[in-house]
Amino acid sequence: MEENKSLFSLQIDPVTKSHLSSVSGWARFLSIMGMLLLAVGLAATIMTFVFWQQRFGTDVMDRGIANIRLTSMIGSILVMVACFFPLLFLLQFSTRLKRALAGNDQQEINEAFLLLKKYFRYLGLLLLVAIVLYVLAFIFNVGFSTAAL
Repeated sequence: MEENKSLFSLQIDPVTKSHLSSVSGWARFLSIMGMLLLAVGLAATIMTFVFWQQRFGTDVMDRGIANIRLTSMIGSILVMVACFFPLLFLLQFSTRLKRALAGNDQQEINEAFLLLKKYFRYLGLLLLVAIVLYVLAFIFNVGFSTAAL
């Protein structure tokens, strides 16, 4: 029968170190690509708004549409800002993990996994907020459609 071992006696062997090094590289790649995509999305959102303003102006008839467009742009920017932070945590995790593996630093690897914990916690909270917003949108949509009948 296998002897019970404490979690505190875990060690990082060369195979695990290799896997963690690979994880660090992929985490860095995904976080940088995500940030680049957010930057492109932000630029596209702002350029679309500017193009809309130049093309159609702010006539009295178009003010309602312009307000909707502005609200949409602000909402898009807020979503992009909310999506930036998990990417930042992932980038910091990859940097710390790489540094910890290079220097065999226990404190650094602890900090790296704390950042990974923050990454997953933040994504979980974003998912819960999205689910709540979808449920509220569904309830309001059903409420408005039955009120119209």
